[in-house]
Amino acid sequence: MPPPIEVKPKHLQTVIDQILLTLAHQDPATEEYAKSVNQLTALYKLKELDKPEPPQRISPDTLVLAATNIAGIILVIKHEHFNVITSKAFNFIRPAR
Repeated sequence: MPPPIEVKPKHLQTVIDQILLTLAHQDPATEEYAKSVNQLTALYKLKELDKPEPPQRISPDTLVLAATNIAGIILVIKHEHFNVITSKAFNFIRPAR
């Protein structure tokens, strides 16, 4: 079994362009045209698989939750710094969803 061929996006686009050029000169009623269209469909599917996925965004709710937790910790620590009180500041933190 031959090793898999690494197809680069430039090469893939070149092949797609070549098939589009041949389709422009073929009669749509022929079997060759149908084969070329099937190849073109398969190449476009390969091109879609090659696209990188967009990075997932952090939801605004998560950012607000993290900011309020950090602000709460800072407030409790500042209060404990000026007014010596023994408490457990980390019990006020809500877990992330």
